[in-house]
Amino acid sequence: NPVSNSWTSVTTFPGVARIDPCVFVLCNKAIFVTGWMASQTAATNEVWQYDLLTSTWLQLQNFPGFSDLDQGYFSIGNKGYIVSGIKFSTVSTTQELWEFSIGGLTTSISASQSSVCSGQSTTLTASGGNTYLWSTGSTTSSITVTPSITTTYSVIASDACGADTAYCTVTVASS
Repeated sequence: NPVSNSWTSVTTFPGVARIDPCVFVLCNKAIFVTGWMASQTAATNEVWQYDLLTSTWLQLQNFPGFSDLDQGYFSIGNKGYIVSGIKFSTVSTTQELWEFSIGGLTTSISASQSSVCSGQSTTLTASGGNTYLWSTGSTTSSITVTPSITTTYSVIASDACGADTAYCTVTVASS
C-alpha cells in the first residue's frame, strides 16, 4: 500500500518453496520458472504463473530445459527469456537460450442475428479483450447495427498482451 507504506498478504504460493527462481512479468502475470527446492536439496523444472489481476496461481507446463542454477533471465515485450546457467545434474555450464510467451489474445464476435431484413437491427458483441475498437468507430464491447446491405464488421480487441482482430458478416436478406 503506497499510502500507508505497508505490506499485505495476498495469497499463498501453492508449490514447493524454492530459492532463486527465474521470475519475469508478462501481461500482468508473474512467471516463476525453476529454482532450487529448499526442502528437497534439488532443482525443479516447475513453472508457475501468478495473475496479478485475479490474485490466483496456475501451474503451467514444466520448463523443458535443464534445471539450472544461476540462470540469467529477462523479458522483452510479452516474452520472457532464460539463458545459460550451471546444469544441476552434472555441475557443468550450459549455453542455452529459452523463450517463453504467454498465449496470445483471442478475440471473437457473436451476433444476436447473423441474417436480418433491411431496416432490422442486430447486436454484435465482442469478447477476449479489455478495450475494443469497432470498424464503426465505437469503443464498447457491444454495438447495435442496422445494415442496409450485407456488411462485414470488424473489432480490434486489446489487453496488456497486445491486440487481435475479429470479423463478423451480417447478411441482409433480399425482400
